[in-house]
Amino acid sequence: MSNKFLPAFVSNASYLNQKLLIRLAQGEGSPQDILAFCRNHRLMGVGWLLLLCDTSRWQSHLCRSGRAFLALSNQADGGWPVALSRAAPFFDALAACDWDCARELSLRSPRERRVELEYEEDFLYVRFLMDFCVLKRSEEEARACLARFESVLQGSEEPRLQVCQALLSRDEASFQAALEDFLKAEARRYVLLRERGRISQEVWATDAKVCVEGLALVLLAEHAGLKTPSVFPTIPSVARCEAPPVESLDAWRMGD
Repeated sequence: MSNKFLPAFVSNASYLNQKLLIRLAQGEGSPQDILAFCRNHRLMGVGWLLLLCDTSRWQSHLCRSGRAFLALSNQADGGWPVALSRAAPFFDALAACDWDCARELSLRSPRERRVELEYEEDFLYVRFLMDFCVLKRSEEEARACLARFESVLQGSEEPRLQVCQALLSRDEASFQAALEDFLKAEARRYVLLRERGRISQEVWATDAKVCVEGLALVLLAEHAGLKTPSVFPTIPSVARCEAPPVESLDAWRMGD
């Protein structure tokens, strides 16, 4: 059952993006503005999926998030505007089956960690997905990346590492188990944030109900030839895009 406030959340996100688009199109937006614009498209996509099972708008908004981030990153002073691990639009592009956008983001993304802004394990996780799963770089590089990932964790349990290891070994059973652990950990995190009053109603009604990152991982696995179950917690089968988007590259510059 969808949250009764979802229509208002979708409407607010659309309104905010109309205002943000003016600044972004003129090259005046900050990195925070770029992320907010993409975040609003993700929220709208999840909202339409939950409200009406509108898979067309769902894919469209995820696609616009990824392509907006790609275009605006190219315009940003100094290149890529945020820490790699904060580039959620990369997962939006993957979830939308926008492989061209995901590849361009992977090619143009930073290869050095922003030490002051992100943990090394977060950086290595995204770097592995970009390099091995999207850009198809060597298994030797992938193994080295995951070895460093494991070393940084110092024995701590981390479902994302297990997901990456399963993708590297192309082990379907291990991938399913690791992804389920990842989704459970995400669900627990949202519940804890809610109990502590540190999560907005919008996030609880959208991100906590549909895991875009989880869907992106499923599609990466299937893209690598792994078979996956049709339904995972917070990844409804209706959310799976079956073909790349057909929108123009500049569709994100248009209104809804």
